[in-house]
Amino acid sequence: MVGASRSWTVNGTFVIAAGRVSVATTCASTNHEIRVRVTSTAKVCQCSRPPNDSPRDAAEAVYSADGKAQARALTDFYLANAAVIRATLAELGYAVTGGDNSPYIWVNVGKDSWKFFDRLLTRAQVVTTPGAGFGRCGQGYIRISAFNSRENVEEAMKRLRKVARR
Repeated sequence: MVGASRSWTVNGTFVIAAGRVSVATTCASTNHEIRVRVTSTAKVCQCSRPPNDSPRDAAEAVYSADGKAQARALTDFYLANAAVIRATLAELGYAVTGGDNSPYIWVNVGKDSWKFFDRLLTRAQVVTTPGAGFGRCGQGYIRISAFNSRENVEEAMKRLRKVARR
């Protein structure tokens, strides 16, 4: 990505949720890491060195035409992963929510979410998030994230097919 006056390389990934964009960048000339979170109402920057123009330049890069295109491409990639997860879980007989406009898929497992989490972890070596960790209303659900490579998502779904059929 190219900022107003500096070149940047992305050493992490964009994280896009609820209108926020976060990006970790490294200034090519100084090799200092810069973390920038940009929202529609504020620009909040966390830097590993004294403030200067670098966070502003990184934010400008995120909002540039190239930055917007890269953010859209990553969003589309993760939503495609979410579609793979949704289709697999629906095929296995589970009611699913989410994954259309977010990278998280909520799966109604109809039982204790911690026990189901443990079952997937021990039998399929697939890590999910027990819904109970989000409070009483999350009990009976697990949350699966689409933030991974397509290869890893497909492998995880292959493993789930072997142990999670309803």
